Amino acid sequence: GIKASPPMLAQAVAQHHERRDGRGFPFQLEAGQITGIAEIIGISDEFIRLLVKSKTDRRIHPLQEMKQKFYDRFSVGIVDAFNRIFLIK
Repeated sequence: GIKASPPMLAQAVAQHHERRDGRGFPFQLEAGQITGIAEIIGISDEFIRLLVKSKTDRRIHPLQEMKQKFYDRFSVGIVDAFNRIFLIK
């Protein structure tokens, strides 16, 4: 159950809406304060949101939107890993 979950899991869930520029929530954390796991969940959450939105709005191109609007909100390593997974040609 939840009580038996590792503390880092709870921390990642609490931080997954945080962004490196301090505009996230609930704590307005900045670069260096957000765990890598939280960033992985966060970038995945943004991408899934765009994928869902693109189903009803064909003007939205999720990968382009990620690059234009969201990459600067995540650490370089997280963005590089995202690109390796989703931009394989």
